[in-house]
Amino acid sequence: MGEREKALATAPKYDPVKVGAVLLHEVVEQHPERLTVEGLGLRVVGDPEDDQELKTVLEAIGELRESGLVRYEDAVGIVEPTRAGLHAYTLLVEQL
Repeated sequence: MGEREKALATAPKYDPVKVGAVLLHEVVEQHPERLTVEGLGLRVVGDPEDDQELKTVLEAIGELRESGLVRYEDAVGIVEPTRAGLHAYTLLVEQL
């Protein structure tokens, strides 16, 4: 099964790319509210008891961080959009 087929077969709540898009939207829309990694995750999960869903959220937050769209310090855990994240959001959401 190829990557495209895997992505189509994966439920959206377990797809880090789709979850990442929702997370970026939430971070930008809530900015400048100070969201923690945990608080952000709880805003987007459907079932807080679903370990796989929580793992996907953490993976997606990590990917957003690695790509430079959000920043946070592990010790503080406050998630903020970067300038690049704000710009990407503007390009993808507000210009459509």
